[in-house]
Amino acid sequence: MKSFTEVLKGGFADDDTVSAWLDLLLRQNKTGLALAVAETYSGANPGPVSQRWHAEMLQADRQVPRAIEVLQKLLAGNPADVLTRVQLGECFNDDSQFERAGEIAEQLLDEGHHEARVHLLQGWSQMGRKRHREAKASFEKAATREPDNERIQRAVALASASIGQGSNSDIKQAISAVALPADLATALDQSPALPESAIKGQPAVWLRRVTGHFFEPGKPRRTTIWRRVRVLTKEGADHLSTIETAFDPLSERIFLNRLEVRDPEGRVVARGNVDNAYVRDLDNGGVADHHKALHIQVSGVTPGCVVEFEITTEDRASGDDEGFRFERYPFGSLWPAQAEAVFVSGAPDAVKSHREHAADLRELRGEGWKGWLAIAPAPAKLEPFSQSLDRFLPMLWLGGGEKDWAALGKEYLKDIADRLKPDPAAITAAQRVTSGLSSEREKISALARHVQKELNYKAIEFGIRARRPNSASDTLEHRYGDCKDHALLLHQMLQAAGIESRLALVNTAWDVRPELPTLDQFNHMIVHVPSLGAATFIDCTGKYEDPIRLPTFGIWHTRPFVLDPAGPGLVEPPPAVLDRIRCERRIKIERGDALVSETVTLNGYFASSMRASLAPVEPGRRLQTMQAYLNQRTPIELREFD
Repeated sequence: MKSFTEVLKGGFADDDTVSAWLDLLLRQNKTGLALAVAETYSGANPGPVSQRWHAEMLQADRQVPRAIEVLQKLLAGNPADVLTRVQLGECFNDDSQFERAGEIAEQLLDEGHHEARVHLLQGWSQMGRKRHREAKASFEKAATREPDNERIQRAVALASASIGQGSNSDIKQAISAVALPADLATALDQSPALPESAIKGQPAVWLRRVTGHFFEPGKPRRTTIWRRVRVLTKEGADHLSTIETAFDPLSERIFLNRLEVRDPEGRVVARGNVDNAYVRDLDNGGVADHHKALHIQVSGVTPGCVVEFEITTEDRASGDDEGFRFERYPFGSLWPAQAEAVFVSGAPDAVKSHREHAADLRELRGEGWKGWLAIAPAPAKLEPFSQSLDRFLPMLWLGGGEKDWAALGKEYLKDIADRLKPDPAAITAAQRVTSGLSSEREKISALARHVQKELNYKAIEFGIRARRPNSASDTLEHRYGDCKDHALLLHQMLQAAGIESRLALVNTAWDVRPELPTLDQFNHMIVHVPSLGAATFIDCTGKYEDPIRLPTFGIWHTRPFVLDPAGPGLVEPPPAVLDRIRCERRIKIERGDALVSETVTLNGYFASSMRASLAPVEPGRRLQTMQAYLNQRTPIELREFD
């Protein structure tokens, strides 16, 4: 040890050798010796790397306050150094300064740094503040970036235990798989293998993708998915080392019926069961709902192997429903598929269906079942601003029930009739907001702006168990709400001002199918104001755009369901609003250098999106945030940002 220290003092400067030596000392729990090496090396070779090593060894030796001092001094010389900031945050966590650690994590995430280490930093700061549910979400985000990291998996397990989640006791009760019809199984087995050109460069190829429903009126519906996939690359192996399936624990049970991994010769090299699985919270893009995910760890996955699994869910609430619950199936996935199929058994004639782009979609029937089969469907190629999958993939929609749109709308209005009664709080608020305004358009604009600016938007799923809005008075009191709460409040205030309006349901993701009347087709509520035009809808959940000029993003592709008490029905979609991005570049040649000045002006939804991205960022940090955004694409120095 003394000889190595003397070498360091003599000017030895090999980072790799010193790093390996420090790792060896730490593995042997010789933190004091490791600290001596780090101090000597950083003194002889001052720099960011050696200083961070020094701080790391101080932390390992439980001298955390000294480690913080070293990192703060280092950060003073380079405030943007990401690695130093992360390490400082970790020291704050270690020193129980969880708020300060959380501030660093939030800043890094706002700047676009979503590495696993940053999410871990945020998670441990949340654990320290007893925010266990948020910590679990942070650890799970870290796990998606480094799924094989045991330290991250232990963090997920600890957070789960802290909130009483993550167990697998509820998924051990067996559910019988839906029986795969023999004729359909034969057709799947006879599907030809894909040519080499179709799978070249792909991570994996689906050999079989099947979804089967057992449905009989009055009985719980069961759904089984069968998947058989050949792994082609390490990327595919990494992806298939975990399997996740979403379900709603309020109404559904889920069970892993079978999981096998076979080598290229067909020998079983691994089997999975519920002991390899657990239930975790599902990240639904910030939308609050009840859904969770069955998370299954898969061992033995390597390029060339075949992974095959069956998972069954049972919908315990469906036995009381009048018909088959709406389902939507695009035939085609991101990976090539040899064959895909959907079938219904039990009472198949009680299930309605509709198909589009179905030239290659073959319908099959047998005793007690009907199904749809696609051989080698084209892969879904997702591109920025691409059309909905409904427009170009073979599509199948399933539904049931005998209601038409008018009856469906009247039934829903009856269910929320108590919420539609004039609300004194909404009347008072409307009178205050429209005081002094004369024209109807001025009043509409003022009321829409009021709801838009005064309420915080909390996205909650519009679904089977989340269709009733809060009362207008409750929404005004709490000053937040989801789309239903925003729409109902605006509707109440418009009516209080003597302006006719109607609630309306839309789908912001895909086309509504008029052939299958059901509220399950909708995910958002807005307001229709006839006096502004038959195709004018107001959505106050968009906080950074003109609520009257810009309709809900994306609804121009689908039919809104206007809940007119006199006759609810689907109407034609509003016209698309054209956005503009204007780029103006000026180049000046000066002493052999090209000085480039570029101005980018965003309009419409592009401007709204940029405002939404920057609004949560403190004004003093917006330049740094934009610099991080630009650095992801090209090395440009941003000197000013206003």
